[in-house]
Amino acid sequence: MHLSSYKKMAYMVSFYEQFFPESRGKIKVLDVGSCDKEGTYREIFADSRYSYIGLDIHEGPNVDLVPKSVYDWKEIEDESFDVVISGQTFEYIEYPWLTMKEIERILKPSGFCFIIVPSSVYYGASSDCYRYYGEGLAALAKWAGMKVHHASTGGVPEMNYLIDWLSEWNDTCLAAQKSPCNDIKGEPFKKEIRVPIDDSKMYDIIKKKVKSACEHFVEKKPIVLFGAGWIGDAVLEILGNDNVCFFVDNSSIKVGSQRKGKKVISLQEYKKDSEQYNCLVTASEHASLAIKENLQLEGIECRVLFGE
Repeated sequence: MHLSSYKKMAYMVSFYEQFFPESRGKIKVLDVGSCDKEGTYREIFADSRYSYIGLDIHEGPNVDLVPKSVYDWKEIEDESFDVVISGQTFEYIEYPWLTMKEIERILKPSGFCFIIVPSSVYYGASSDCYRYYGEGLAALAKWAGMKVHHASTGGVPEMNYLIDWLSEWNDTCLAAQKSPCNDIKGEPFKKEIRVPIDDSKMYDIIKKKVKSACEHFVEKKPIVLFGAGWIGDAVLEILGNDNVCFFVDNSSIKVGSQRKGKKVISLQEYKKDSEQYNCLVTASEHASLAIKENLQLEGIECRVLFGE
């Protein structure tokens, strides 16, 4: 799970939580597609007000419930959850309208549904079925009988710290509610950036950051990019293919693959010869600071695009 997906889910929850159904006990949350693959949303609901349950079709980390039927969750009673969330899952569901109807069934009256799903990037997994825009998710929710409060693609709450809200997946977000519905004013994500990777203004910002960061490299050594995402792609284009040796990334999915013709290696592999290279961290501000701190603990010098 990428940073922007987590941030957007947390932001939607905080934006709408004042309208969650009144409950005598804890606010019950079901996470559809909860298996921990590079992170989960569980921490968003760490507060004692919430009771979080993870559902997935296979057992695994962060999975509390595996229904016998993919589209008929007999293990869950009608109107038993206050909130249902799902992130980076609907693209793998063959018949998503059936899943949306199940979500509507198990939601309590006035319960909320929050979904985040990619609108771009070709992954190529055998079960990867769809990419969505806001209109597509909204149509599924309306078909299931829910009211759509918000649907957007590449949505951001503000233009400041824009990098943290965007990713190569350019996620689509949905906030919907089961009847009876609240009259809610305002939008959680006021701006939409449907194709952030090709945005000329964003490219110019990154170009200036790259120039500034590289000026601080003490020695002229080959450059490696820590962060094999869309920011790294832009930096590779700016620096030129001949001036970048390879990518480093913490994602087990990316390690061992090729990115724009460059090999992606792990931090453990990079550590062996790190002193031979200049390392430029090509990630969002939040992720960059965490990566920098981790590299410093390993005794590895680096420069970051964002956060300095």
